[in-house]
Amino acid sequence: RLVPFEKYDTPPSYFITGGLIFQPLTKNYMQEWGNQWFLTAPAKLMNLYINGTRTENKKEVILLSRVLADEINQGYHNISNLVIEKVNDHNISEMKDLVKAFEENKGLFHIIEDDSGQKIILSKDKVNRLSETILTRYRISEDRSADLK
Repeated sequence: RLVPFEKYDTPPSYFITGGLIFQPLTKNYMQEWGNQWFLTAPAKLMNLYINGTRTENKKEVILLSRVLADEINQGYHNISNLVIEKVNDHNISEMKDLVKAFEENKGLFHIIEDDSGQKIILSKDKVNRLSETILTRYRISEDRSADLK
């Protein structure tokens, strides 16, 4: 399965940079739409949940699930549930690829591309300087889950 079934006793995987929250699509995530999540969750995510097939090039569906509002991500505040395909021109197959694409970026900007070709562009310098401040403001202790350290 591309989108795993429920996981128990396992904290969710996540990575936060520049106020952008990334995480894999899971059944646990889908259930955030309530008891009838299979009727109320976004159609695109439901299609991936039902029909998605795991391949070598696509091991997980990586979402930009939410944006923590800050001046460095202004204009992107209302974005949620984007399926991420590329970061800094690197194809994203799983969460570890995403983290690596951000950390090894040599350019001036972080360029995040979703499955429809929409791009989010953030200044790498501002992201590096202000990410910790954003985490503090939103009372988040770590920029990533333990599985990504």
